[in-house]
Amino acid sequence: MTGQPASPIEVDDVEESTDGPRQRYVVHLTVTSTDLPAAQLLARTLARSLHFLPELLPGETAVSIEGEQAVQHRVFCDRLLDGGRRCPLKAGHIGACHRIATDADRDNPEADRSSPDADRDNPDDE
Repeated sequence: MTGQPASPIEVDDVEESTDGPRQRYVVHLTVTSTDLPAAQLLARTLARSLHFLPELLPGETAVSIEGEQAVQHRVFCDRLLDGGRRCPLKAGHIGACHRIATDADRDNPEADRSSPDADRDNPDDE
């Protein structure tokens, strides 16, 4: 980064909270990687590891090559599923959107399968 201000991003919706309206922001975190798929895997892992933060919108996580921020590569499918949940699988995954059961789901079949790390054992992430 050169220290120059970034171009503003147009936001067409502002979320309401108990503290008043909340503006959406994009946090840019630069990492190194061998290639784009490895960078996307890292981004998915980071987003899932931070799922406890209510401010995080993991389904909108994207990766871009440094210097080409206008070309963003989504890391999650994020398609709308039954019940209003989003598909947590990687973007471009093979097959239908679905949930992968976690250990907690196996212990409690009635559990909500909406955890952002629900597909942690998904071979699509390799």
